[in-house]
Amino acid sequence: MCSACSREKPEAIGLTVPGMPVGSPGMDGPEYGGRKDPYDVLLIAMDGSTRVFSSYR
Repeated sequence: MCSACSREKPEAIGLTVPGMPVGSPGMDGPEYGGRKDPYDVLLIAMDGSTRVFSSYR
């Protein structure tokens, strides 16, 4: 879980990381050799809209 997620408690349906970039949770295994691509975590609001919740560069 991202550190911002535990501090903020926005009303939302959930969070998503589109495209499964290398370095994101679940895509950070040893086969990637420590590579980390930049990515955004999107918050999915109760009305279905999205916004950038957190960015990793």
